[in-house]
Amino acid sequence: MKKSPFLISAAALLAACAGEGGKCLISGAASHAAEGDSVALTDNWGRQIAKVGIGPDGSFLITRDVDTARICTLSIVGAAADAPRRQQVMILEPGKVVATFAPDNDGNIGGTPSNDALQALRETRDALDEQLKEVYTLMKSDTISAEAAKALDAKGDSLYELYTAATVDVANAHIGSPLGIYALNRVAYGLNLEQLDTILAKVPVELTADPTATRLSQMLKAMKAVAEGNQFVDFEMETPNGTTRRLSDFAGQGKVVILDFWASWCGPCRRFAPTLVSLYDKYRGQGLEIVGVSLDSDSAAWVNAIGSLGLTWPQLSDLKGWRCSAAADYAVRSIPSTFIIGADGTILARNPKEEAYAAAIEEALARK
Repeated sequence: MKKSPFLISAAALLAACAGEGGKCLISGAASHAAEGDSVALTDNWGRQIAKVGIGPDGSFLITRDVDTARICTLSIVGAAADAPRRQQVMILEPGKVVATFAPDNDGNIGGTPSNDALQALRETRDALDEQLKEVYTLMKSDTISAEAAKALDAKGDSLYELYTAATVDVANAHIGSPLGIYALNRVAYGLNLEQLDTILAKVPVELTADPTATRLSQMLKAMKAVAEGNQFVDFEMETPNGTTRRLSDFAGQGKVVILDFWASWCGPCRRFAPTLVSLYDKYRGQGLEIVGVSLDSDSAAWVNAIGSLGLTWPQLSDLKGWRCSAAADYAVRSIPSTFIIGADGTILARNPKEEAYAAAIEEALARK
């Protein structure tokens, strides 16, 4: 029976990861591997640590000395240029690790305390993913009603909350190890500032240089910078016609501004668009402005969506997708993501619930 991530104590994991180090033996099987395929082990920086060939029977063996436990990726590297790549995250730590790769998925891994915990978390995620797939399939129906779509949205949120809770439990229990950092990174974008700050504060000094921990710390810094009560963070981007504009051209100029991060390919964004259109029509004459920031990378898709959704307010983008600089400034990790900025440039709210949006706008306008 697989060990539950909730039952493996932090003390047991730290004991396994600490000390003078030792050897990690990674044995495994890839029954679907083709002749000439190999297995590569890379670290969290993407640097190759080891690479071995796969035997005729699909077996492989990697032996590494380990001074400090760390997050790595184990991958099947196909000899053919068009070969599908199979990979799975693992914790490189002393002990015997067993990994298997299957033709229809990335397989599983276990054998040491943190890898068993990681595999249990992965199984939790996979089970919830199957339910989410059913939800998304139903939501794609052309005949789905608005009421049914709302109910499915709520079910999807509930499933994600279950995964978030399980993952946060792992992060809290193992934050002194690479497993905790990995788990936290999986759900960090769904946590509020206080939750992320509390968990990151537990990261030991020796792990703060980990690239994932560094990214999370940078995201936390951005979240604090755009917390409610602070002044908006300015940025510069281009409009669809190539004109350069700044957020400060609109925010802090006496109008209440909704800063809306979205993308043409984002289903929830498209479903939220009518709400924004309605708010804009109702409150524009009272001093409301909306500034859209698209996480698109395709200019034509962006422009077409603006027209088809009837978005008549200013639109900006650097067409870098998830690498959007403004999204990084505002610690945006999921979309739609919106901020309400008061007439004086103060951030008043982040992601109000859709049903509470009108009240939030009226309250902001009343402060003018």
